[in-house]
Amino acid sequence: MKSTTSIKGRLSTPENVTLVTNWLSGNKGKTRTRLARDLCERLGLRDGKGALRIAGTLKALRDLESEGYWKLPTALPHGSGKWNPRRLSEPVAAPQGMPERVEQIKGLTLIEVDAGNDKHLRIWNELMLTEHPLHDCRLVGRQLRYLIGSTHGWLGGIGFGSSALYLESRDGWIGWDESRRAEHHERVINMTRFLIRLSVRCENVASHVLGLCSRRVAKDFHRRYGLEPWLLETFVDQEQYAGTCFQAANWVCVGQTKGRGRNGGKKEGKSIKDVYLYPLVGSFRSRMGVKELKPIEPLAVQSGLETEEWAEQEFGGCELGHLQRTSQLVTVATNKGRQPSGSYARACGGNRHAYKGYSRLINNKHEEVNTHTMMGGHRQQTIRRMANEKTVLIVQDTMEMNFSTRLQCKKLGLVGKNQTGVESKGLKMHSRLALNLQGLPLGVLGTQVYAAEPKPQSEGKADKGAALLHLIIS
Repeated sequence: MKSTTSIKGRLSTPENVTLVTNWLSGNKGKTRTRLARDLCERLGLRDGKGALRIAGTLKALRDLESEGYWKLPTALPHGSGKWNPRRLSEPVAAPQGMPERVEQIKGLTLIEVDAGNDKHLRIWNELMLTEHPLHDCRLVGRQLRYLIGSTHGWLGGIGFGSSALYLESRDGWIGWDESRRAEHHERVINMTRFLIRLSVRCENVASHVLGLCSRRVAKDFHRRYGLEPWLLETFVDQEQYAGTCFQAANWVCVGQTKGRGRNGGKKEGKSIKDVYLYPLVGSFRSRMGVKELKPIEPLAVQSGLETEEWAEQEFGGCELGHLQRTSQLVTVATNKGRQPSGSYARACGGNRHAYKGYSRLINNKHEEVNTHTMMGGHRQQTIRRMANEKTVLIVQDTMEMNFSTRLQCKKLGLVGKNQTGVESKGLKMHSRLALNLQGLPLGVLGTQVYAAEPKPQSEGKADKGAALLHLIIS
């Protein structure tokens, strides 16, 4: 298979560093774009359709300049510096006559947005600028856009761009090292925009659209850029969305971001998001030269649950950044298993040292210690128990934890009101429980704890339901 070694990797070799520095010394007054073009022609830097990769080469030249390889000519100014996207002169009309279920939608289809079709591009831009919370229609790198069309009207839009350069949870799940990532990074593309309009109140429409998209995006991307993508990625803001539509469409949640932005910069204060991946080809690891993951070893439902070792089985595999923290988590689970309905002070028999270890664990400030990592071992064992079942039911529910009497608690949300209008403050927890067809619990696949924001007075019950369908991924 043809190698796709990164342009930056090609230019950073000793012979090509010499090539660039010699060009710079012998071509005073020429632009960096001219340098990029000459390098593309000399080194054969072309995409799958034979076009020169000038933009990518310019990006690599700038990156290597920042690392001290050379000093490029001063960049020429481009226009006024203000970007004005093409858009409509009025909002996109709301769809009419929408049914309650997706199978009743007439003419549901994805329409690829071509830059040559000014009308479709303006509609896509208008939707993203006015109805997406980012209010931004710009995409990064190689781009692909879709409008979600129907006989009823425009239902939303989807946008793809270049994937994150560094992403610990994704890179660990794939299993590639730095050289493999540099070689095959462009095989991963990022769903950076996903909008189902607030006016579309239709059951299962989001997951159905994701299925339509996954069946055609590889072919459309290859036709446009001459490169076949092997993997899709996207991010879900865990404080606002549960990612239910992605789970229903068989995307895999592999972890969380670090809040550092696409380029991995430590100063970029981004919100923490769940990372979802969708393989477009089953053999993507072997194509990348990465070892395939070992098949899941099934675990019997009753295994380990009647012994003292159950806590080690369920939580011993958690990655908390230090073995002592994992050991403490196992101890906490063991004690709580003996007294599940009581306080931890009662569960540990009033042992002062045991309670101090418990407090130290739950108040730990390290980024490796969070709800996701503490549930990681149990989640893996749950998946093993699921592997024994032909059909598994995933039951989801949200519980409310009232902390109104805990006056020192901060960052709480609204959990309810009584008849007199007095508000209760606390947290909500959305959980996903796996059951087999006999109703036996197989384990908890995930939890999401959040502080609910109060709704504006004008919003009624219908608006609350619509918000669940306003699935926007940023």
